[in-house]
Amino acid sequence: MHGLHVLLSSVRAEMQSWTQRPPMFWLLFGAPLIVFALLWTLFGTGDMRNLPVALCDLDRSITSHRLARWIEGCPSMSVTHMVNTPENGERLLREGRVYAFILIPKNFERDVLRKRPAHFTAWLDGQNMAAAGLLKRDISDVGAAFWKQQDSEMRGNSGIPRESALIQSSTVTLDLRPIGNPATNYRVFLLPGLLPAIIQLASGIASACSLENLLNPLRANRVWPGRENGAPGAAAILGSQLALMLWYAALGAGLSALLFLNGDLLLHGGFIRLLPAWLLMTAGSVALGHLIYAIRPSLAEGLSLISVYSSPAFAFAGLTFPLQAMPFLGRYWAMSLPITHYLDFQVHAGQLGSTFFSQFPALAAMALLTLVFGSLGLTLTVRRGALLAAKLRAIRQEGATA
Repeated sequence: MHGLHVLLSSVRAEMQSWTQRPPMFWLLFGAPLIVFALLWTLFGTGDMRNLPVALCDLDRSITSHRLARWIEGCPSMSVTHMVNTPENGERLLREGRVYAFILIPKNFERDVLRKRPAHFTAWLDGQNMAAAGLLKRDISDVGAAFWKQQDSEMRGNSGIPRESALIQSSTVTLDLRPIGNPATNYRVFLLPGLLPAIIQLASGIASACSLENLLNPLRANRVWPGRENGAPGAAAILGSQLALMLWYAALGAGLSALLFLNGDLLLHGGFIRLLPAWLLMTAGSVALGHLIYAIRPSLAEGLSLISVYSSPAFAFAGLTFPLQAMPFLGRYWAMSLPITHYLDFQVHAGQLGSTFFSQFPALAAMALLTLVFGSLGLTLTVRRGALLAAKLRAIRQEGATA
């Protein structure tokens, strides 16, 4: 019972100290909320529209003009430059003024009317993978739809009924049906993934700052619950970390609920099942910050390592690049980050609607990381506190004898 009392008292003391430390208050409230609001505003509707493209029409026929109108009518594209030569279009693309350059060659109409292989060419900015992927899909769709329309009209002009002409002009098609994010909305993809990355980084840094504050009263001789011979005991340390874990879990779950209510987080498995995942993710993030701080002798070095280790979390979580395709070091790094397992659970058990128990390994992985990081960090921090207490007692004894 004494240990539980110390634990709860430490939780209360930690929360009371937040208002007295502006940097901590910023980590707990200001930074996560401001960054989240900025990202929310930045991504807007989540759809990329009116991306500038350049168009060169060397055929200058009725058919090529019609194709140009189809391209201009695609919501993702806006023909901002009409060029006379392919060289000018390629130059605009290399200068970054357009995301794509589309060339309609000579004799395009003749080949279409004679049903010869007809094609138009598109150059894309491959460095911008998001824009290039969207434009590649939409330009391909425009080409397929344009050809089907032209072919059915030519068949209709030859006397074939319209319905029969449409059937005869049809080819093998692929019916794509994405689940989880059926509209392939970038806001739905990015915001639910970046939110836990923000929480993981902020909670890791806050953990180090909290431990520094817990050890500082040792030097200033201020009272803190659970002191054992002048050093903070395990219960006092766990209490300070527990307060952070509960706060960031509540903050992350609350912001996820806001995304869910606004339609930016599409869940088929229900929102409630995300709550244990948030608790374990924040527990693992706080434990990771605790361990890194305990390893390094100074707060500045600890904060630097926490930032370096956690900053690429979103890139290593397996959403932007498949985890199975990463080299060993990349997979190891990813698997040691709580966000990787949280997003695995959120995507499959939440957004894709698989059963809760089928994603239990992700929860178990976060629990294991919390246990390993937390136990190692706690052991090192207790030892560090004891050494600092011994040094302080030695200094005081020397001062008393002097």
